[in-house]
Amino acid sequence: MDLSTPPPPAGATHAQRRAYDCDPLLRLLPGDEGYVVWASALKSYLDTIVEMARVQYHFLYRLMIRKFNHIK
Repeated sequence: MDLSTPPPPAGATHAQRRAYDCDPLLRLLPGDEGYVVWASALKSYLDTIVEMARVQYHFLYRLMIRKFNHIK
């Protein structure tokens, strides 16, 4: 089952590029072929983003506290 639309070629017309840009995103439902793999990859991807945001927040928070304590 091919669910991807190939990107338009280098010399694509405006209409070809618009058709590619408007192509709907991959949508899978439980029971569809590839759903479990897709859901697992999505969870891993989102978990990584959340962890990166958490690390960045704590780094900036510690930096702010350090600067605030230095000003006192």
